[in-house]
Amino acid sequence: MWYHGTSEQAYISIMEEGFKIIPNIARRFGNGIYFSDQQDTEYYGKHTIVADIELNALTTTPDQWYHIENQLIRQYGNDYSQYISTYIQDRGYNALIMEWHSGKELVVFDTESIKIMEAAYAN
Repeated sequence: MWYHGTSEQAYISIMEEGFKIIPNIARRFGNGIYFSDQQDTEYYGKHTIVADIELNALTTTPDQWYHIENQLIRQYGNDYSQYISTYIQDRGYNALIMEWHSGKELVVFDTESIKIMEAAYAN
């Protein structure tokens, strides 16, 4: 199971319309839906969505990602983050898993692979 913390407005939108990828160049691992393997997602918002995800993910560590990121910077320049999902999907993956010391972060690039299992709306 994977956990997605979000704001009230986004929570309502997700529950009504499902997850949607909204382009944003400020995201570290590109445009996708971000999840954690940790239940505590309050940093991202007080509302939590629990999902089961059909994964074919590229799993990487920060050291491994550093090399991929440098390759993308050389190829695309400082705006490389908008090309991350293409880079990963071109290699046959639908997601990226970053293995941090504190847990795993998942970025899903294909919203059809996300199945909402449970939702916790905090008042």
